[in-house]
Amino acid sequence: MPVSTPGPTPTTTRAELAKLAARAAAATTGVVRLSAGTPPVHVTDVGGRRLEGVSAVAAEPGRYEVTVCLVALPVALPALAEEIRERVRESARIAGLGDALGAIGVRVEDVVTAPPVGPAP
Repeated sequence: MPVSTPGPTPTTTRAELAKLAARAAAATTGVVRLSAGTPPVHVTDVGGRRLEGVSAVAAEPGRYEVTVCLVALPVALPALAEEIRERVRESARIAGLGDALGAIGVRVEDVVTAPPVGPAP
């Protein structure tokens, strides 16, 4: 009997939604970086790796709520949150995951006056 070698771990819908939410948020003007939060609760396992800054949890059968936690520049935070929600919805729709996406939360962990320009001291 042949022995099979395990292939790559299949990516779950939950993990795919977390990844696309992270990409959408990080690409939004005004976002400095994603943050796991304090304490670090906004983390999703993606194929054995920790994706920090996004939590995706089952909401109802076949749907997942996504929360993005971030550090932002001093911008209009309600508008920033809505833009992130719109980007996440659109990304999910394009990826064919729109029906699996539930509520989208945006949590601003901190506001900084300027993004870091080099390594931390």
